Amino acid sequence: MDNIKELEILMDDINGQISDSENIPDKKGYQYIAWHDFLKKTKEKLEIGTYKFVFIGQKGIGKTTTILELFGLNKKINGKNEDLLTTASGGTTTCEVELLKSNTSVTYFEIEPIDIQLLKQYIDDFCSMYDDGDNIGENSYLPTEIARSIRNMIDLKKKDIELLHKDCKNNNEFKEEIFRRIGIQNRNRTIVECQGFNGSFFKDCQEKFNEINLCKIKDVMLPKRIKIFLTKDIGLVRQPGWLSPKSCKMLRILRFLSGSCLKTEVSEQLYF
Repeated sequence: MDNIKELEILMDDINGQISDSENIPDKKGYQYIAWHDFLKKTKEKLEIGTYKFVFIGQKGIGKTTTILELFGLNKKINGKNEDLLTTASGGTTTCEVELLKSNTSVTYFEIEPIDIQLLKQYIDDFCSMYDDGDNIGENSYLPTEIARSIRNMIDLKKKDIELLHKDCKNNNEFKEEIFRRIGIQNRNRTIVECQGFNGSFFKDCQEKFNEINLCKIKDVMLPKRIKIFLTKDIGLVRQPGWLSPKSCKMLRILRFLSGSCLKTEVSEQLYF
């Protein structure tokens, strides 16, 4: 709050100069007005207190990697730096991911399944890909990560799906077979708990997120949203001053991009 008080004092001084406009040149007066407007906007931003930063960019550009680095959601395991969530070039995150503080002694996942009507639309688009003959998927609008998830749910490789398509009499029969293999009636699990190893849930959380995100768990549906409730050993919730030098540098960049010197409050809730 000291910064706001200093701004208010400076704004009052400038207002005094503007009021005494008879004794200052016009050019100087315009400068005072511009300075006052700038300080007013800066004060309004400082008074907000908490900001939400949104990372926007094409697939594989590093949005998830940046957030994980910023909040210390990575660890060195066997001499290798590993991220909590899957990161790679191309589409890796299937849906919205929300990170929250766990109020229990266990790290766990809460999965909100995709709407059945949307799943049916995805299956229609997926099956239509195989009507293109040798150009499978070239004219499809289905996201690559969704197509990959459907392949995992039916547990078939690309070549096996092509053979299945040829064996079906028509596209409707092909869709019905894909739908049957997904087994919607058996995919009703919405809570997945992690196992701790040596006092940390990091490794199992990393592996289970990969399985949920890729739809490799037989009784879990394609997710619409994944909530991960993290225990403090993983790294999301820490005391003031926990940021690494690299993370502090990234925060300074975010403050610069926001247009003013902002105070940044680390939230216990993150959205991907």
